Amino acid sequence: MKIDAIVFDLDGTLLNDKKEISRENRVALEELRQAGIKIILATGRNDVYVKGIVAELGGIEAIISCNGASIRRSYTDEIIYSQFLDKASVLEIANHCFTGKFDFTASVYGAMYCVEYSRRVNIFHEYNQQMPKAYRVPVKVMQSAQELAQQDVLKMFIWQMAGREQSVFLEAFHAAAITVVSSENGGMDVSHAETSKGKAIAIFAERYNIPLHRIAAFGDYNNDISMFETVGYSVAMGNASDKVKTHATYVTKTNNEAGVAWGIKEYLE
Repeated sequence: MKIDAIVFDLDGTLLNDKKEISRENRVALEELRQAGIKIILATGRNDVYVKGIVAELGGIEAIISCNGASIRRSYTDEIIYSQFLDKASVLEIANHCFTGKFDFTASVYGAMYCVEYSRRVNIFHEYNQQMPKAYRVPVKVMQSAQELAQQDVLKMFIWQMAGREQSVFLEAFHAAAITVVSSENGGMDVSHAETSKGKAIAIFAERYNIPLHRIAAFGDYNNDISMFETVGYSVAMGNASDKVKTHATYVTKTNNEAGVAWGIKEYLE
């Protein structure tokens, strides 16, 4: 089959549970590069939280971050697409989270915002301890919803909101210009209503004249389904949920078994 580009989710897909890229996956990516196949990363992470991985791997064509709210060309660092939450939605959602004392973060270009009482922020502190200074994630503490609403926010992430609280949130904001997806267990990603990984792939493909049917995608979580619905070939990880697997063309091994490398060799060569 003819493939021009492959899109990879990061957490639970290209990365194992230790947040590492296996030797097998590295070799597979290098072979793709040598074959002239474009490599694109598509993640729920802020793109500043991806730059260290991109520098480590090299040869990445583009970073689709914040579930499709941003597309950055890796070689030139050019931002070719952005979709920000409208400031009224940011203000209302942030006020809701501050009032309920919910642990939430917000992604902007070049930094992560968190609340003063955040426990989620520890993942960024741990990441920064392992990274050279140039690739650390700047973390800023927001004191009010009004402060955050002054920023251009790509995505908000609400962590460990209980089931009933999630229902209240979704009911309160069902008419807002937002989309809510899950990129990990226990988390809700809030983005502009027109944002998805699938849409970002379509925008990238149109700009660089790549037929969608000649693009493949690997993923493991609900926020990857839009990718599967957009590209010609989709591969769900073995650790993906049954729901995600039903949307995929193929199912590979788990992220802890170098499922990316196995899936490329088994299905896409």
